Formats: sequence, C-alpha cells, structure tokens
Amino acid sequence: MKFKAFFTDKGVTTLEKKFVPAFEKIGKTCYVYLTRTHVTLMHNAVNADGVQAIAQFKEALLFDDYRISSQNEDRIAFTLDLNLLLRALKSSVSMDGDKLQIKLGRSAS
Repeated sequence: MKFKAFFTDKGVTTLEKKFVPAFEKIGKTCYVYLTRTHVTLMHNAVNADGVQAIAQFKEALLFDDYRISSQNEDRIAFTLDLNLLLRALKSSVSMDGDKLQIKLGRSAS
C-alpha cells in the first residue's frame, strides 16, 4: 500500500484550527480511512460507548497531488496520534514553507 500527498493551505488550516483540536479533546488517537475520493477521520467509531466523532473530506479540500494505491481497491485505514499531527501542522505553518508533504511509511513492528 502506498499513500503520498501534499497538503493544501486550506487543508492545513482546516485541520489545524478546527478538526484536530476538537478530536484531540475527545481522545489521543483517531482512525483515518483513505479512499480515492475521500479522507475520513473517525474517533471512537468502533465502540458504542461514549462520544463518537466522524469528519469526512473530499481529498481535493485537504490535498494536492493525492496518490493512493493498495490491494484493497485503493482503500487504506490506520490509526493516527492526533498530538503528532497537530504538532506537524503547527510547525509547517510557523516555518512558512511552500508545501507540506505527507506519506505513509511502513511500521517498524
């Protein structure tokens, strides 16, 4: 499975200012579900207990040059530490760089 994309300015702002802080107040991690056309963030979607939060975005809102491939009809799911994502987004804003790239790497374990 492969995933690589560049965040749009609007995507960075949307996640950094609105969605990631809200999700982080609910819990430390969330599930990310990527398809060819959408990016979905889900918190506590598997458990029936407690607060659930789901945010779905068209890939074009968050990313430029969005590339995804997998043996499961180009669908990828993984867990994400929200604090690390928020730190990366804030760091990219403070650095005032041209582009912020995100890609999925293999886990060490």
